Amino acid sequence: MIKEITMKRALSSGLKVLALMTLLTGLVSLAAIPVPYTQNFDLYLPPNLPDGWIAVETGESNSIAQTQAENSHSAPNHIILFEGPSDDYVLLALPPVDETVPVRHLSVWWWARSYQDESELQVGILQDPADPSSFFSLTTDIPLTSYWKRYRLSLACYPSTMGRRVAFKSADPNYGGILIDDVELSYNYNTDLEVTHLEVWDPYYVGQNQDYTARVVNQGIQDVYSYSCQLLDGSGNILAQGNQGALWAGFLGGTGFDYNITTPGNHKLSAKVVCAGDLDPSNDESPSRIVKVLAEGAESFGIQNYMQYTGKYPIDLYWKTSMCETLYLASELPQQDKLIHGVKYLSEINTPDIGIKPIQIWMGITTLENLSAGWIPASEMQLVFDGETDFTPGTSPGMFCFPSPFIYTAGSNLAILVLRPLDSQYYSSTDDFYHDNTSIIRTRNVKSDTAIYDPYDPPVASEALTARPVTKLYVTDPITAVDDPVAPALTSLIAWPNPFKQSVHLSWNLMRTAPAELKVYNLKGQMVYRTHITAEPGQNQSCTWDALDSSGNKLPCGIYLLKLSAGQDSETRKVMLVR
Repeated sequence: MIKEITMKRALSSGLKVLALMTLLTGLVSLAAIPVPYTQNFDLYLPPNLPDGWIAVETGESNSIAQTQAENSHSAPNHIILFEGPSDDYVLLALPPVDETVPVRHLSVWWWARSYQDESELQVGILQDPADPSSFFSLTTDIPLTSYWKRYRLSLACYPSTMGRRVAFKSADPNYGGILIDDVELSYNYNTDLEVTHLEVWDPYYVGQNQDYTARVVNQGIQDVYSYSCQLLDGSGNILAQGNQGALWAGFLGGTGFDYNITTPGNHKLSAKVVCAGDLDPSNDESPSRIVKVLAEGAESFGIQNYMQYTGKYPIDLYWKTSMCETLYLASELPQQDKLIHGVKYLSEINTPDIGIKPIQIWMGITTLENLSAGWIPASEMQLVFDGETDFTPGTSPGMFCFPSPFIYTAGSNLAILVLRPLDSQYYSSTDDFYHDNTSIIRTRNVKSDTAIYDPYDPPVASEALTARPVTKLYVTDPITAVDDPVAPALTSLIAWPNPFKQSVHLSWNLMRTAPAELKVYNLKGQMVYRTHITAEPGQNQSCTWDALDSSGNKLPCGIYLLKLSAGQDSETRKVMLVR
């Protein structure tokens, strides 16, 4: 497409600008534009510009600014700024704003994208249409992406002594094309603070100090002398609040929060500004983001080969729903027992507006060597993640931090099942995850725009693949007597089957006469079940626990600590309940 818009120029640098300005001087005598003003370029035959718009192109290279069809934000036309390989640049200026309108009371809105992600744009005021050097930028360089995105600039910082033409400037000497569409000029409110986004570096660990910052811009006409920001959870509850002083019209500010998340998982957070007299509540709260928090001390363990391919495993965003299960062999996994606190899949997401989506993940240990015979149903696994993650380009969309760990027994194969529940829409075919290929059937996969998949009863018909997603596990060593005073170190107490679905059987040998007692704890250290046992010394003893609490209620899937005490002696065994 870039080649199609390349134009040969015969004029030298100086003559080119002079000739262009002479021509434009006769064109810009048109009436100034009123406000509000909108231009979508669709009524003009390419390469013509709308009435009153001017292009200022410098240098001897093939730099241009003109209307163009195809791939517009709003069909059929848009503007393209295309600069040459040296220090040339292109200016595109709107008609002058009507003299009766205070420019500093306005905002300019526009949609833009680039052919190269590193292309940058400046927005400001062109004071003299005959002099490109009279451009005064009101922004730093704005980095553009390869997809259409809407931008806004308040002109509150506009110096009143300058011209009245808003202008766009491209200054990228890399043959990068910048596309602009749907430009608007509109009035600002007197008082209007906007939270653009919530900043935080993640993932981080429970107990680790972390800074949160709400970025606020004054989009109003008036200066604000005090305001506050709130840190909100996914339910709108206030987690923290910070107060700030003055924020001048058109300027960017921020509020930091002193808050630490104390539980692992994927947490949905946002920031909200509170300001007396704010007239636009629609931009008071930032878009939600997922903050990923790992259990303290979790370390990564990678599972991948050197050769990688892009594909749709374990999550297919090109269809409205997908389900994928992969088997990992014991030889590829940690060689000691581990607690798995999270999983991350290497991804390449290009669609800008997927946002936050629900995902469910199950894990299970198995003796199966491949998935040739079909799925391992979720009923034989543990639900480790039932939450949300973000699919925003530039984040870690394939990372899932578990609220509670999964216990992995060394020497076992591991199955991971990932479900993307049925969505209302699908996304680009270029939203991919990375995988490698093996010599055995590792993966089962299904996708659809209409089906509702049941992981407890997977469909018989499915893709059988050798693909293995590039996967990273976050693990810690199992709890020991030193680590957890509630749960003593593991000993010879036998518990089977493990994992179990309905009941677990325990056996032991009592060496001396003593009252015996079984206590069951969850990983929070809470005792959920307790019973006394009558036992004779010198004999093999046994009992059964049916996964009920002391009131006879079914307990949820997860890891439990079974502590058997006889006098002063006690032994503990970890077991995993799946349903």
